[in-house]
Amino acid sequence: MGGVRRVLLQGRWNEKSPFYWEGPDGGRVLMWYSRAYLQLHTLFGSPWRMESVRDALPVFLQAYTRPDYLAKSVLVYGSQLENTPLASEQADVAGVWNAQYAYPHLEFATVESAMQQIEREAGGKFPVVRGDFGPYWEDGYGSDVRYTAMHRENQERILSAEKLSVLPSILSPNLRPDLSLLDSAWKNELTYDEHTWTYVGATSQPENQQSEDQIALERSRVVEAKRQIDESMQRSFAQLSGLLSPPQNSLAVFNSLSWERNGIVTFDLANGTEIVDSATNQSMPYDVLFVRQAIPLPGFGSGYRRVRFEAKDIPAVGYKLYFLKAGAKTPLAHESQAHRDVIENQFYRITPDPASGAIASIVDKQLGSELVDHNSAYKFGSYLYVIGGDDIPSNSLYRYGAGLNPPALTAHAARNGMVHEVRQASFGTVITLESSCTNTPKIRTEILLHDQEKKIELRYDLHKERVLTRESAYIAFPLNVANRTFAYGNQIGWVNPAKDELAGGSREWYVARHWTAVEGSSTAMRLRWLSGTLFGGAGPRNSSPRAARCSRG
Repeated sequence: MGGVRRVLLQGRWNEKSPFYWEGPDGGRVLMWYSRAYLQLHTLFGSPWRMESVRDALPVFLQAYTRPDYLAKSVLVYGSQLENTPLASEQADVAGVWNAQYAYPHLEFATVESAMQQIEREAGGKFPVVRGDFGPYWEDGYGSDVRYTAMHRENQERILSAEKLSVLPSILSPNLRPDLSLLDSAWKNELTYDEHTWTYVGATSQPENQQSEDQIALERSRVVEAKRQIDESMQRSFAQLSGLLSPPQNSLAVFNSLSWERNGIVTFDLANGTEIVDSATNQSMPYDVLFVRQAIPLPGFGSGYRRVRFEAKDIPAVGYKLYFLKAGAKTPLAHESQAHRDVIENQFYRITPDPASGAIASIVDKQLGSELVDHNSAYKFGSYLYVIGGDDIPSNSLYRYGAGLNPPALTAHAARNGMVHEVRQASFGTVITLESSCTNTPKIRTEILLHDQEKKIELRYDLHKERVLTRESAYIAFPLNVANRTFAYGNQIGWVNPAKDELAGGSREWYVARHWTAVEGSSTAMRLRWLSGTLFGGAGPRNSSPRAARCSRG
């Protein structure tokens, strides 16, 4: 997340500061933990008062009189609260204090210059800390989850856009990527990644004009970043398709990753057209998501189908062509099995739970074991909507203490469910469930059971009503794994909280970047989180191969 990386206060890292934090690659960063990020404001007041400075400074400095603190300077972090009108009188505190007192000397500085001075004064003799501090305010992502999902998608797709923009220039030195597009997209992404998202009073005043204006500005950043990434990709694909000059109209599927892979590709296929693998000259079976008819136009046909198919053996940082030929070949026939109780392939046997819109049982046929914990109150993949905690102060996380009673929360599981469809697609079996929940009138869960891969995909499409009370939404994955360990992927690598989390870190929740893994004595399961898929010209996100049409030369 954006903003300052923070940990909870119980670890007393302010008294252990500064220290070198060492990452998984051995690189080190000098870190200072402050109890607050408006420390001058909290110590001296706003507007500041000389009496407060005289009272607060001796108490504050006590933590740094310990023998192992070798520097002569300390850091008071932050002059005032962000996202509020500038308190210009705070700029006077150093000059007025220094005119009356010889010690301690106060001086305004940037964080960088202050840390450099502290490092010089101590000769770099600081302890080295290895581990993870856990989450702090990542729950803020949920304050505008739709645009945060777009933002996380942008973070992946911009990497693909950078790779894709280089390929045309490799094939033709006269072509160059438009750096301004991606430079601006990065700036918009970083601006959106600022940690507050909304007006300081938005928790209690979500419809205040300040709240609405600030969140609208945040949203505009991520929407513009998406447009710039799309434009860069379309530009690169247009250049690349012109250089490829395929013998006939084609779909180019691009793999931005550094290993050969398969993946599901979604795009709009004109009626009367089939997909042919250019390497084998075989027609590709595909899954039809929906059909759109249109008034016939010369060269454009009478409509299209949104389809998806499995592209195979796409080279690392490379592409594969699929010809788009006129033909009447139909996709693999759908086998409607709306009342089928058990679905299985060579790897798994799945029993849906229609009432909850989730899965009651997953049997790993190779291991001969049940993967779902039947002792859990929830089914596997069940949507949960949690209410409560409205009587807890909005700053309870920041002001956390033993005297704060935990909130009374109520978890509502999805209900009133049904099996909408069970059908055979070109790549496996598709199970569609529909259910509802508190403030969530429609939940559509799609389970993809792949024929040739030991993989189960769950995709959620839901409509949630807007409410102004506190709320949370979760997907439950109760796993039947003995002697289990848990790890997840964050921005810098894999973290096993039981071993890697430092003292004072939060264990209330974890924000997985892409993966979580649960392993036991005989079972290992990895969960990969995807925030969504974009169709049409944008193509699937980085987690799937990219696709674009190429006209024949």
